Amino acid sequence: MAQINKEFLQRMRAELAFYKEKAKESIELEILLQEKERELEKAIKENEKLKETIEKHRQSNDRNLKWEERKKLLEKIEVLKRKLAEKHHHLDENEKKEHSC
Repeated sequence: MAQINKEFLQRMRAELAFYKEKAKESIELEILLQEKERELEKAIKENEKLKETIEKHRQSNDRNLKWEERKKLLEKIEVLKRKLAEKHHHLDENEKKEHSC
């Protein structure tokens, strides 16, 4: 009988040690899970900031492209003005020649 009780106690101690180890592993896993959740939240926030930064740069790029388009149009207008002025100048010279003859 004493032998049975001793074996029973040994089994119970072994079982208790097993469950203590499992509980310890469970706690460690819970801590690890919480750390990973915090890392994920941080990564999500950083991702949102990057999205905002990308959007700001895109908008800035769009403004720069529009400015470049306007600048090119203004340059074309200036070229056309010069050509028009040259034509008027040549017409004026031709008229003067015709009137002087």
